[in-house]
Amino acid sequence: MELTAVPGGVRACLHMTDTGSLRATGAAPKAVTLHGLEFGRGPDGWRCSVTLDV
Repeated sequence: MELTAVPGGVRACLHMTDTGSLRATGAAPKAVTLHGLEFGRGPDGWRCSVTLDV
């Protein structure tokens, strides 16, 4: 994951990997809330904004 500060928030760039090769740390997310869920196309490609419930 790459995090970059942007005006009004943070940009996160996620990469795929085999989950069996990773060690879990911290609280596991329980759900993605529908409140504030956004999908849209921007100048650099598609974007998604979510709130995770842990």
